[in-house]
Order: sequence, then C-alpha cells, then structure tokens
Amino acid sequence: MPLHLSSDGSRSVTITVDVPGSPEEVWRAVASGPGVSSWFVPTTFDADAAGAPRAMTNDFGRGMRSRSTITGWDPPRAFTAESPDLGPDAPPVLTEWRVEPRGDGDVDGCTVRVTHRVETASNSWDVHLEAWESGWPAFFALLRFVLEQFRDEPCDGFYCTGSFDDADEAWEILESAMDLADRGAGDEFEARGDAPDLAGRVGRDEDARERLLRLDRPAPGMAHLFVMPAGDRATVWMRFAFFGDDATEVADAERPRWEEWFAERFGEVQRAR
Repeated sequence: MPLHLSSDGSRSVTITVDVPGSPEEVWRAVASGPGVSSWFVPTTFDADAAGAPRAMTNDFGRGMRSRSTITGWDPPRAFTAESPDLGPDAPPVLTEWRVEPRGDGDVDGCTVRVTHRVETASNSWDVHLEAWESGWPAFFALLRFVLEQFRDEPCDGFYCTGSFDDADEAWEILESAMDLADRGAGDEFEARGDAPDLAGRVGRDEDARERLLRLDRPAPGMAHLFVMPAGDRATVWMRFAFFGDDATEVADAERPRWEEWFAERFGEVQRAR
C-alpha cells in the first residue's frame, strides 16, 4: 500500500499479512514478548502494577533498541504505541497493530494490519515510512511460517549479525556453507564443510540474498539468513529459532558453535537473544 496523506496532515503506511490461527493465537504472536521474539527480534513488554502493558522494547542488536510507549490496549483486537524512533527533533511515530478475523477466525485465520503514522505535513520522514513498508513483508513471512508450523509452541533462539565488505561475496559464503545454490522452496538442504549441523528444507527463496529455512536438525525450528547492502558495506544476518519443550537447551548448545563459525568469516559478532 502506498504512502497515504491524510487531510489532517499526517502521513502513514499500512502493511498487511494473512496468517492462520484464531484471533487469540495471532494476538499472542504479535502482542507478547515470547510471541514477537519467535519471529522478529528479542522483544519485551513492560507492565504496570495492575499488569497492563505500558511499553514495548525491540532489541535489534549492535546496541540498537526501539522502545515504544503503549497508548492503547484492546486484546485480542488492537494495540497502539508511540515511539521516538525518528530522532529527538522528529515527530513521534504512531503505530497501530490490528488483528482482524477473516470469516470464522478459527477456520479462516486472521489479517494482521500494521499502520505507521507520522503527524507532519513535511515529507522529510517519508523515506523511513517507505523503508518500514518494504521491510515488514520479509518478517511477516516469518510470522506466517511460525503460525503455520509452530503455533503457541515454546521458543528460544539467537542471532548473529555483523558487517562485511561486499554483499555478493557475503551471500556466497552463506549460500555455499548451507549448500543452497540452485535450491528453491521445498528443496532439502544440509550444511556442509565445517559449518555446525543444520538440515531441513528451504521455506522461502523470493529474494536474491535471503532464505527462510525450515529446520529438522539439530531440532525443529527455522533459520533466517539475509545480506543487505548498507552504505559501502553489507549487513549479514543469521537468525535461529528452535521450538518445543527443549528449545532453550538446543539454543544454549548451538549458539556458541554458530558464533564461532560466524566470527571466523564476518569478524566481530554482534548478537542479541
């Protein structure tokens, strides 16, 4: 959906995704710390003395955190939040998350609708709105995948992110290690060489330097790999999520192995959990 200019002078973008699950199941995936952490980045919700959520913090690693004040809370339908993510001299970002059942929500699933709004007539912040609009679909693919494959299961994981000289070369390293060349959605893959044990099927291959992997080994879960140009360098991202009662045990065992492997190829490991 393109940038929307309202008569009141605000500017906004809206992004939607259709997902399986009842409104209550989808709400837990988008409006709780464990739920959001299972498909996005490590996230916590802080509550007041009465137990009502008052703030949400997303940890993007490398010292980058986004903290939003929750201004509305209507489970399992919607919540609103306000954040200063555009900087101290910029207008606040107003974000609304909505969970809308499609037909019988238990059978037909739900639509998740996210709107980012900036209350200003200036176009100075449009580039940020457009970046959010283009960035959410990749993560919403993870949300849909988790709700399809691991709905309401315990989850734990970690990710490694770092910087590299060239995006194409960085992707070639990941693609070779995972043996992903010429493999499309549904194809089996297995890590090779000195990479830690990892095997399963390709779940998403829509972008040139991104893959979503459905894991069978070392445990049921997913891996999300992507390389993104960032100025004259590239950001490299490897994210792992494991599901089931032993998810934390598996994550604790696998994290040092992947951190060592990642650091040998991409230098210092910036991580969050």
